[in-house]
Amino acid sequence: MAESRRHDPRHLARRRGVPLDALGPDDGTARCAVVATDRVDVVDGADRLRLRWGTPSDAPVSLVVWRNLGGWPDGAPYRSIGLEPLLGAETNRDRAGQDRVAHLDGGGRLEWWLEIAG
Repeated sequence: MAESRRHDPRHLARRRGVPLDALGPDDGTARCAVVATDRVDVVDGADRLRLRWGTPSDAPVSLVVWRNLGGWPDGAPYRSIGLEPLLGAETNRDRAGQDRVAHLDGGGRLEWWLEIAG
């Protein structure tokens, strides 16, 4: 698994007034789903955040939707929800077919782009 940085969403909730309890109490579960798409709109009342992403090489792209109610990681579980643009169509490269992963070019690179609009 790639290294990642973790931020405590409870801190954001205190600052922004986001009711993270709307997902229910911590139940020790963590779930994710891969959605075959290259765009998402996140709508909160009158506010909208639009994300769009892709690659010039037509590599597969997806969206990971995840919800963690204290089920991950072992030893230091926390609470969070998230939307993540994904290069490829599978979160586990070992179980993905070649058509479901994004491949590097001969120089070890993969170009991709992300558009964010409010």
